[in-house]
Amino acid sequence: MKSMLAIMLGAGFAAGLASAQTPAAPDPSSAASAPPAAVAAEEVPAQPAVPEALPSLKRDAVPAVEQLAALLESYGLTLDAESARRAAVSAMVKSSDPGGLWLNEAEKKALEDRVQGFAFEPGLRIRSVDGMPKVMDVVPGSPAEAAGLQPGDRLEFIDGGAVASLQDWEVRALLRGGPDSRFRVQFLHGAETQSVELAAARIPQPSVAGAEDLPAGIGYLRLNGLYDGASKEVIPALRGWDGTNYCGVVVDLRGAGGTNLAAAADAARLFAPEGALLFSLRTAKGQDVEAFRAPGGSGLDAPVMVLIDGDTEGASEALAAIFANSLRGAMLIGSATRGDPAVREVVPCPGGGYLYLATRQLVMADGLVLNGRTAIEPDVTVEGVPGDEYEPEPDARNGRLLAEEKEHRRLRARVRGDPALGRAADILLALKALNLRGKPPPEKEP
Repeated sequence: MKSMLAIMLGAGFAAGLASAQTPAAPDPSSAASAPPAAVAAEEVPAQPAVPEALPSLKRDAVPAVEQLAALLESYGLTLDAESARRAAVSAMVKSSDPGGLWLNEAEKKALEDRVQGFAFEPGLRIRSVDGMPKVMDVVPGSPAEAAGLQPGDRLEFIDGGAVASLQDWEVRALLRGGPDSRFRVQFLHGAETQSVELAAARIPQPSVAGAEDLPAGIGYLRLNGLYDGASKEVIPALRGWDGTNYCGVVVDLRGAGGTNLAAAADAARLFAPEGALLFSLRTAKGQDVEAFRAPGGSGLDAPVMVLIDGDTEGASEALAAIFANSLRGAMLIGSATRGDPAVREVVPCPGGGYLYLATRQLVMADGLVLNGRTAIEPDVTVEGVPGDEYEPEPDARNGRLLAEEKEHRRLRARVRGDPALGRAADILLALKALNLRGKPPPEKEP
Protein backbone atom coordinates (compact mmCIF):
# COMPACT_ATOMS: atom_id res chain seq x y z
CA MET A 1 0.00 0.00 0.00
CA LYS A 2 2.77 2.39 0.89
CA SER A 3 4.43 1.80 -2.49
CA MET A 4 1.24 2.76 -4.32
CA LEU A 5 0.92 5.87 -2.18
CA ALA A 6 4.48 6.67 -3.15
CA ILE A 7 3.51 6.53 -6.80
CA MET A 8 0.57 8.84 -6.19
CA LEU A 9 2.57 11.47 -4.33
CA GLY A 10 5.98 10.91 -5.80
CA ALA A 11 5.69 13.05 -8.93
CA GLY A 12 5.11 16.25 -6.97
CA PHE A 13 7.66 15.29 -4.31
CA ALA A 14 10.31 14.49 -6.92
CA ALA A 15 9.72 17.83 -8.65
CA GLY A 16 10.26 19.63 -5.35
CA LEU A 17 13.29 17.51 -4.61
CA ALA A 18 14.84 18.41 -7.95
CA SER A 19 14.75 22.10 -7.08
CA ALA A 20 16.06 21.40 -3.58
CA GLN A 21 19.01 19.44 -4.96
CA THR A 22 20.28 22.26 -7.20
CA PRO A 23 23.98 22.73 -6.28
CA ALA A 24 24.59 25.85 -4.15
CA ALA A 25 26.98 28.58 -5.34
CA PRO A 26 30.43 28.55 -3.60
CA ASP A 27 30.96 30.89 -0.64
CA PRO A 28 33.54 33.60 -1.57
CA SER A 29 34.54 34.13 2.08
CA SER A 30 35.62 30.55 2.47
CA ALA A 31 37.75 30.80 -0.65
CA ALA A 32 39.51 33.87 0.73
CA SER A 33 40.56 32.14 3.96
CA ALA A 34 41.87 29.02 2.25
CA PRO A 35 45.69 28.58 2.18
CA PRO A 36 47.37 29.16 -1.18
CA ALA A 37 47.91 26.00 -3.17
CA ALA A 38 51.38 24.97 -4.28
CA VAL A 39 52.21 26.01 -7.82
CA ALA A 40 52.47 22.97 -10.00
CA ALA A 41 55.04 22.74 -12.74
CA GLU A 42 52.31 21.95 -15.22
CA GLU A 43 48.61 22.78 -14.98
CA VAL A 44 46.34 19.75 -14.61
CA PRO A 45 43.00 20.06 -16.51
CA ALA A 46 39.98 20.37 -14.24
CA GLN A 47 37.95 17.17 -13.90
CA PRO A 48 34.26 17.44 -14.85
CA ALA A 49 31.93 17.50 -11.88
CA VAL A 50 29.97 14.34 -11.21
CA PRO A 51 26.29 15.15 -11.89
CA GLU A 52 23.81 14.79 -9.10
CA ALA A 53 21.58 11.73 -9.36
CA LEU A 54 18.19 12.52 -10.84
CA PRO A 55 15.20 12.29 -8.50
CA SER A 56 13.78 8.77 -8.29
CA LEU A 57 10.27 7.84 -7.22
CA LYS A 58 11.54 4.68 -5.60
CA ARG A 59 14.55 6.22 -3.82
CA ASP A 60 13.25 9.68 -2.94
CA ALA A 61 9.47 9.50 -2.73
CA VAL A 62 8.97 6.23 -0.88
CA PRO A 63 10.64 7.40 2.35
CA ALA A 64 8.49 10.54 2.37
CA VAL A 65 5.31 8.53 1.85
CA GLU A 66 6.32 6.07 4.54
CA GLN A 67 6.69 9.02 6.91
CA LEU A 68 3.22 10.21 5.86
CA ALA A 69 1.78 6.75 6.47
CA ALA A 70 3.38 6.70 9.92
CA LEU A 71 1.89 10.11 10.67
CA LEU A 72 -1.60 8.93 9.66
CA GLU A 73 -1.23 5.84 11.82
CA SER A 74 -0.14 7.97 14.79
CA TYR A 75 -3.55 9.68 14.62
CA GLY A 76 -5.34 6.36 14.36
CA LEU A 77 -6.24 6.87 10.69
CA THR A 78 -6.38 3.82 8.43
CA LEU A 79 -6.52 3.42 4.67
CA ASP A 80 -8.45 0.98 2.50
CA ALA A 81 -5.71 -0.70 0.47
CA GLU A 82 -7.75 -1.27 -2.71
CA SER A 83 -9.22 2.23 -2.90
CA ALA A 84 -5.81 3.77 -2.17
CA ARG A 85 -4.23 1.63 -4.88
CA ARG A 86 -6.88 2.57 -7.42
CA ALA A 87 -6.62 6.26 -6.57
CA ALA A 88 -2.83 6.13 -6.93
CA VAL A 89 -2.89 4.38 -10.31
CA SER A 90 -5.68 6.62 -11.60
CA ALA A 91 -3.77 9.73 -10.55
CA MET A 92 -0.70 8.60 -12.48
CA VAL A 93 -2.75 7.74 -15.57
CA LYS A 94 -4.61 11.05 -15.51
CA SER A 95 -1.37 13.00 -15.16
CA SER A 96 -0.13 11.58 -18.48
CA ASP A 97 -3.44 10.98 -20.30
CA PRO A 98 -6.39 13.02 -18.97
CA GLY A 99 -8.86 10.74 -20.75
CA GLY A 100 -7.19 7.54 -19.60
CA LEU A 101 -8.73 5.09 -17.14
CA TRP A 102 -7.81 2.31 -14.75
CA LEU A 103 -10.27 -0.57 -15.17
CA ASN A 104 -11.14 -3.69 -13.25
CA GLU A 105 -12.30 -6.83 -15.06
CA ALA A 106 -15.99 -5.87 -15.15
CA GLU A 107 -15.24 -2.32 -16.33
CA LYS A 108 -12.93 -3.63 -19.04
CA LYS A 109 -15.66 -5.95 -20.31
CA ALA A 110 -18.26 -3.16 -20.33
CA LEU A 111 -15.90 -0.86 -22.24
CA GLU A 112 -15.12 -3.52 -24.81
CA ASP A 113 -18.81 -4.26 -25.31
CA ARG A 114 -19.52 -0.57 -25.87
CA VAL A 115 -16.77 0.10 -28.39
CA GLN A 116 -17.34 -3.19 -30.24
CA GLY A 117 -21.07 -2.59 -30.59
CA PHE A 118 -22.68 -4.98 -28.10
CA ALA A 119 -25.65 -3.88 -26.00
CA PHE A 120 -27.95 -5.52 -23.48
CA GLU A 121 -31.42 -5.19 -25.01
CA PRO A 122 -34.46 -7.34 -25.98
CA GLY A 123 -33.64 -7.59 -29.69
CA LEU A 124 -36.10 -5.20 -31.38
CA ARG A 125 -35.27 -3.11 -34.45
CA ILE A 126 -37.47 -0.02 -34.23
CA ARG A 127 -38.43 2.75 -36.64
CA SER A 128 -40.98 5.52 -36.12
CA VAL A 129 -43.82 5.30 -38.65
CA ASP A 130 -46.61 7.90 -38.57
CA GLY A 131 -45.51 9.02 -35.11
CA MET A 132 -45.52 5.56 -33.50
CA PRO A 133 -42.52 3.22 -33.01
CA LYS A 134 -42.93 0.22 -35.27
CA VAL A 135 -41.06 -3.11 -35.04
CA MET A 136 -39.19 -3.47 -38.34
CA ASP A 137 -37.31 -6.63 -37.38
CA VAL A 138 -36.79 -9.01 -34.47
CA VAL A 139 -33.32 -10.44 -33.78
CA PRO A 140 -33.41 -14.25 -34.12
CA GLY A 141 -33.00 -16.03 -30.78
CA SER A 142 -33.59 -12.84 -28.81
CA PRO A 143 -35.91 -12.36 -25.79
CA ALA A 144 -38.24 -10.35 -28.05
CA GLU A 145 -38.62 -13.28 -30.44
CA ALA A 146 -39.23 -15.67 -27.54
CA ALA A 147 -41.97 -13.33 -26.26
CA GLY A 148 -43.74 -13.42 -29.61
CA LEU A 149 -43.16 -9.91 -30.94
CA GLN A 150 -43.24 -9.69 -34.73
CA PRO A 151 -42.42 -7.16 -37.46
CA GLY A 152 -45.33 -4.76 -37.81
CA ASP A 153 -46.14 -4.60 -34.09
CA ARG A 154 -46.39 -1.02 -32.76
CA LEU A 155 -45.02 -0.03 -29.36
CA GLU A 156 -47.27 2.06 -27.10
CA PHE A 157 -45.61 2.03 -23.65
CA ILE A 158 -42.20 1.06 -22.24
CA ASP A 159 -42.08 0.66 -18.44
CA GLY A 160 -45.30 2.65 -18.18
CA GLY A 161 -44.18 5.61 -20.28
CA ALA A 162 -45.80 6.52 -23.60
CA VAL A 163 -43.46 6.36 -26.59
CA ALA A 164 -45.67 7.65 -29.39
CA SER A 165 -43.92 11.03 -29.64
CA LEU A 166 -40.33 9.79 -29.22
CA GLN A 167 -37.60 9.61 -31.85
CA ASP A 168 -36.23 6.22 -32.89
CA TRP A 169 -33.01 6.66 -30.93
CA GLU A 170 -34.92 7.65 -27.80
CA VAL A 171 -36.98 4.45 -27.97
CA ARG A 172 -33.82 2.38 -28.47
CA ALA A 173 -32.25 4.05 -25.43
CA LEU A 174 -35.25 3.03 -23.30
CA LEU A 175 -34.72 -0.58 -24.36
CA ARG A 176 -31.06 -0.77 -23.35
CA GLY A 177 -29.71 -1.64 -19.92
CA GLY A 178 -27.49 -4.12 -18.14
CA PRO A 179 -27.29 -7.92 -18.02
CA ASP A 180 -30.11 -8.14 -15.45
CA SER A 181 -32.40 -5.49 -16.96
CA ARG A 182 -36.05 -6.20 -17.71
CA PHE A 183 -38.49 -4.09 -19.71
CA ARG A 184 -42.29 -3.98 -19.52
CA VAL A 185 -43.54 -3.35 -23.07
CA GLN A 186 -47.12 -2.71 -24.17
CA PHE A 187 -47.71 -3.01 -27.92
CA LEU A 188 -50.35 -3.37 -30.61
CA HIS A 189 -50.41 -6.67 -32.47
CA GLY A 190 -52.93 -5.98 -35.20
CA ALA A 191 -55.90 -4.56 -33.33
CA GLU A 192 -55.04 -6.36 -30.09
CA THR A 193 -53.16 -4.71 -27.22
CA GLN A 194 -50.64 -6.98 -25.52
CA SER A 195 -48.17 -6.52 -22.68
CA VAL A 196 -45.01 -8.53 -22.02
CA GLU A 197 -41.91 -8.35 -19.85
CA LEU A 198 -38.72 -8.65 -21.86
CA ALA A 199 -35.31 -9.64 -20.54
CA ALA A 200 -32.06 -8.15 -21.86
CA ALA A 201 -29.52 -10.15 -23.84
CA ARG A 202 -26.06 -9.27 -25.12
CA ILE A 203 -26.79 -8.53 -28.77
CA PRO A 204 -24.50 -7.10 -31.47
CA GLN A 205 -25.74 -3.81 -32.87
CA PRO A 206 -25.79 -3.00 -36.59
CA SER A 207 -23.56 -0.13 -37.65
CA VAL A 208 -26.48 1.61 -39.35
CA ALA A 209 -29.29 2.51 -36.98
CA GLY A 210 -31.45 3.81 -39.80
CA ALA A 211 -31.40 5.23 -43.34
CA GLU A 212 -34.31 7.44 -44.30
CA ASP A 213 -35.43 9.61 -47.20
CA LEU A 214 -36.56 12.81 -45.54
CA PRO A 215 -38.98 15.12 -47.36
CA ALA A 216 -37.58 17.83 -49.66
CA GLY A 217 -34.81 15.58 -51.00
CA ILE A 218 -32.64 15.04 -47.91
CA GLY A 219 -30.94 11.75 -47.13
CA TYR A 220 -30.66 10.90 -43.42
CA LEU A 221 -28.23 8.29 -42.11
CA ARG A 222 -27.97 7.56 -38.38
CA LEU A 223 -25.15 5.35 -37.10
CA ASN A 224 -24.89 3.23 -33.98
CA GLY A 225 -21.15 3.08 -34.61
CA LEU A 226 -18.48 1.95 -37.03
CA TYR A 227 -18.08 -1.68 -36.01
CA ASP A 228 -16.64 -4.71 -37.81
CA GLY A 229 -18.07 -4.90 -41.32
CA ALA A 230 -19.47 -1.36 -41.12
CA SER A 231 -18.49 -0.46 -44.69
CA LYS A 232 -20.89 -3.10 -46.06
CA GLU A 233 -23.76 -1.27 -44.35
CA VAL A 234 -22.70 2.37 -44.60
CA ILE A 235 -21.48 2.61 -48.21
CA PRO A 236 -24.65 1.23 -49.90
CA ALA A 237 -26.80 3.50 -47.73
CA LEU A 238 -24.83 6.60 -48.77
CA ARG A 239 -24.66 5.52 -52.41
CA GLY A 240 -28.45 5.43 -52.45
CA TRP A 241 -28.46 9.24 -52.31
CA ASP A 242 -26.10 9.74 -55.26
CA GLY A 243 -28.28 11.70 -57.67
CA THR A 244 -29.71 15.06 -58.57
CA ASN A 245 -32.96 14.39 -56.70
CA TYR A 246 -31.20 14.99 -53.37
CA CYS A 247 -30.09 18.36 -52.07
CA GLY A 248 -27.82 16.90 -49.38
CA VAL A 249 -27.14 14.26 -46.78
CA VAL A 250 -27.31 14.32 -42.99
CA VAL A 251 -24.94 11.90 -41.25
CA ASP A 252 -26.00 11.54 -37.62
CA LEU A 253 -23.10 10.51 -35.38
CA ARG A 254 -24.70 11.44 -32.05
CA GLY A 255 -23.97 8.69 -29.55
CA ALA A 256 -22.07 6.69 -32.18
CA GLY A 257 -18.77 4.94 -31.51
CA GLY A 258 -16.88 1.90 -32.79
CA THR A 259 -13.22 1.25 -33.52
CA ASN A 260 -13.22 0.61 -37.28
CA LEU A 261 -11.06 3.44 -38.64
CA ALA A 262 -10.96 1.82 -42.08
CA ALA A 263 -14.76 2.13 -42.27
CA ALA A 264 -14.48 5.82 -41.33
CA ALA A 265 -12.10 6.29 -44.26
CA ASP A 266 -14.40 4.33 -46.60
CA ALA A 267 -17.35 6.57 -45.75
CA ALA A 268 -15.33 9.79 -46.11
CA ARG A 269 -13.90 8.68 -49.47
CA LEU A 270 -17.34 9.10 -51.04
CA PHE A 271 -17.12 12.85 -50.46
CA ALA A 272 -13.42 13.42 -51.21
CA PRO A 273 -11.63 14.35 -54.44
CA GLU A 274 -9.39 11.76 -56.04
CA GLY A 275 -6.12 11.19 -54.18
CA ALA A 276 -7.02 13.43 -51.25
CA LEU A 277 -5.38 12.62 -47.91
CA LEU A 278 -8.04 11.82 -45.33
CA PHE A 279 -5.89 11.19 -42.27
CA SER A 280 -2.75 9.43 -41.08
CA LEU A 281 -2.51 7.00 -38.19
CA ARG A 282 0.63 7.31 -36.06
CA THR A 283 1.94 5.91 -32.82
CA ALA A 284 1.84 8.12 -29.74
CA LYS A 285 5.53 8.89 -30.42
CA GLY A 286 4.74 10.11 -33.94
CA GLN A 287 5.82 7.10 -36.01
CA ASP A 288 3.73 6.59 -39.15
CA VAL A 289 1.53 3.50 -39.18
CA GLU A 290 -0.83 4.02 -42.12
CA ALA A 291 -2.10 6.82 -44.37
CA PHE A 292 -5.70 6.81 -45.66
CA ARG A 293 -6.40 8.46 -49.02
CA ALA A 294 -9.35 8.73 -51.38
CA PRO A 295 -9.06 6.51 -54.46
CA GLY A 296 -10.11 7.52 -57.97
CA GLY A 297 -13.71 7.39 -59.08
CA SER A 298 -16.82 9.48 -58.70
CA GLY A 299 -17.90 10.60 -55.27
CA LEU A 300 -21.18 11.97 -54.00
CA ASP A 301 -21.96 15.44 -55.32
CA ALA A 302 -23.85 16.65 -52.27
CA PRO A 303 -23.19 18.78 -49.18
CA VAL A 304 -23.05 16.92 -45.87
CA MET A 305 -24.36 17.96 -42.47
CA VAL A 306 -22.76 15.92 -39.66
CA LEU A 307 -24.53 15.78 -36.30
CA ILE A 308 -22.30 15.27 -33.22
CA ASP A 309 -22.61 15.39 -29.42
CA GLY A 310 -20.71 14.57 -26.24
CA ASP A 311 -21.24 10.83 -26.79
CA THR A 312 -19.70 10.78 -30.26
CA GLU A 313 -16.51 8.76 -29.82
CA GLY A 314 -14.13 6.27 -31.40
CA ALA A 315 -14.14 5.77 -35.16
CA SER A 316 -17.33 7.85 -35.45
CA GLU A 317 -15.53 10.78 -33.85
CA ALA A 318 -12.65 10.21 -36.26
CA LEU A 319 -15.16 10.37 -39.15
CA ALA A 320 -16.46 13.69 -37.83
CA ALA A 321 -12.87 14.99 -37.68
CA ILE A 322 -12.27 13.92 -41.30
CA PHE A 323 -15.35 15.82 -42.44
CA ALA A 324 -14.29 18.88 -40.45
CA ASN A 325 -10.56 18.97 -41.17
CA SER A 326 -9.89 16.99 -44.36
CA LEU A 327 -12.88 17.61 -46.64
CA ARG A 328 -14.83 20.51 -48.11
CA GLY A 329 -18.60 20.79 -48.38
CA ALA A 330 -19.30 19.45 -44.87
CA MET A 331 -20.53 21.15 -41.71
CA LEU A 332 -20.62 19.87 -38.11
CA ILE A 333 -23.73 20.66 -36.07
CA GLY A 334 -24.50 19.96 -32.41
CA SER A 335 -22.10 19.95 -29.46
CA ALA A 336 -18.46 18.98 -28.83
CA THR A 337 -17.50 15.31 -29.08
CA ARG A 338 -16.08 13.11 -26.30
CA GLY A 339 -12.41 13.56 -27.28
CA ASP A 340 -11.63 9.86 -27.76
CA PRO A 341 -11.28 9.30 -31.54
CA ALA A 342 -10.15 5.64 -31.48
CA VAL A 343 -6.66 6.52 -30.21
CA ARG A 344 -6.87 4.58 -26.93
CA GLU A 345 -6.37 0.89 -26.25
CA VAL A 346 -6.74 -1.43 -23.26
CA VAL A 347 -3.40 -2.71 -21.94
CA PRO A 348 -2.63 -4.81 -18.83
CA CYS A 349 -1.64 -2.80 -15.76
CA PRO A 350 1.34 -3.96 -13.68
CA GLY A 351 0.02 -5.12 -10.35
CA GLY A 352 -3.45 -5.97 -11.66
CA GLY A 353 -6.29 -4.45 -13.61
CA TYR A 354 -6.11 -2.73 -16.99
CA LEU A 355 -5.23 0.69 -18.36
CA TYR A 356 -7.17 2.48 -21.09
CA LEU A 357 -4.48 4.70 -22.60
CA ALA A 358 -3.83 6.83 -25.68
CA THR A 359 -1.31 4.74 -27.62
CA ARG A 360 -1.65 6.42 -31.02
CA GLN A 361 -2.75 9.63 -32.72
CA LEU A 362 -4.59 10.75 -35.83
CA VAL A 363 -3.25 13.51 -38.06
CA MET A 364 -5.80 15.21 -40.31
CA ALA A 365 -5.09 16.58 -43.78
CA ASP A 366 -4.88 20.14 -42.42
CA GLY A 367 -2.25 19.11 -39.85
CA LEU A 368 -4.53 18.85 -36.82
CA VAL A 369 -3.24 16.19 -34.41
CA LEU A 370 -5.82 14.24 -32.40
CA ASN A 371 -4.26 12.49 -29.42
CA GLY A 372 -7.28 12.19 -27.12
CA ARG A 373 -6.75 15.49 -25.34
CA THR A 374 -9.13 17.67 -27.35
CA ALA A 375 -12.71 17.29 -28.58
CA ILE A 376 -14.05 18.05 -32.05
CA GLU A 377 -16.01 21.29 -31.94
CA PRO A 378 -19.09 21.86 -34.13
CA ASP A 379 -19.29 24.60 -36.74
CA VAL A 380 -22.81 25.35 -35.50
CA THR A 381 -23.58 24.76 -31.83
CA VAL A 382 -27.11 23.52 -31.15
CA GLU A 383 -28.29 22.50 -27.71
CA GLY A 384 -30.52 19.46 -27.35
CA VAL A 385 -33.52 21.29 -25.85
CA PRO A 386 -36.21 22.18 -28.41
CA GLY A 387 -37.18 25.84 -28.52
CA ASP A 388 -39.94 27.78 -30.20
CA GLU A 389 -40.30 26.51 -33.75
CA TYR A 390 -41.07 28.75 -36.68
CA GLU A 391 -44.19 27.80 -38.61
CA PRO A 392 -44.55 29.98 -41.74
CA GLU A 393 -47.85 30.86 -43.32
CA PRO A 394 -48.67 28.54 -46.22
CA ASP A 395 -48.10 29.82 -49.72
CA ALA A 396 -51.27 28.83 -51.56
CA ARG A 397 -52.59 29.29 -55.07
CA ASN A 398 -56.30 28.88 -55.72
CA GLY A 399 -56.66 27.55 -52.18
CA ARG A 400 -54.21 24.72 -52.73
CA LEU A 401 -50.74 24.42 -51.17
CA LEU A 402 -47.81 24.34 -53.54
CA ALA A 403 -46.14 20.93 -53.80
CA GLU A 404 -42.87 22.36 -52.47
CA GLU A 405 -44.63 23.84 -49.44
CA LYS A 406 -46.24 20.50 -48.71
CA GLU A 407 -42.80 18.90 -48.73
CA HIS A 408 -41.46 21.53 -46.36
CA ARG A 409 -44.36 21.03 -43.98
CA ARG A 410 -43.74 17.30 -43.95
CA LEU A 411 -40.05 17.93 -43.28
CA ARG A 412 -40.78 20.28 -40.37
CA ALA A 413 -43.12 17.69 -38.87
CA ARG A 414 -40.40 15.04 -39.15
CA VAL A 415 -37.61 17.06 -37.49
CA ARG A 416 -39.81 18.68 -34.82
CA GLY A 417 -38.33 18.10 -31.37
CA ASP A 418 -34.80 17.56 -32.75
CA PRO A 419 -33.12 20.99 -32.95
CA ALA A 420 -29.85 19.74 -34.45
CA LEU A 421 -31.56 17.79 -37.21
CA GLY A 422 -33.87 20.73 -37.85
CA ARG A 423 -30.90 23.10 -38.20
CA ALA A 424 -29.20 20.69 -40.62
CA ALA A 425 -32.34 20.51 -42.74
CA ASP A 426 -32.65 24.33 -42.78
CA ILE A 427 -29.05 24.73 -43.97
CA LEU A 428 -29.48 22.15 -46.74
CA LEU A 429 -32.66 23.84 -47.95
CA ALA A 430 -30.85 27.19 -47.96
CA LEU A 431 -28.01 25.72 -50.03
CA LYS A 432 -30.56 24.23 -52.38
CA ALA A 433 -32.26 27.61 -52.80
CA LEU A 434 -28.86 29.13 -53.62
CA ASN A 435 -28.15 26.26 -56.03
CA LEU A 436 -25.03 25.27 -54.07
CA ARG A 437 -23.79 21.72 -53.79
CA GLY A 438 -20.90 19.98 -52.11
CA LYS A 439 -18.54 20.12 -55.10
CA PRO A 440 -18.33 22.33 -58.19
CA PRO A 441 -19.79 20.81 -61.35
CA PRO A 442 -17.30 19.29 -63.82
CA GLU A 443 -16.10 21.53 -66.63
CA LYS A 444 -17.84 20.99 -69.94
CA GLU A 445 -15.88 19.74 -72.90
CA PRO A 446 -15.08 22.53 -75.42
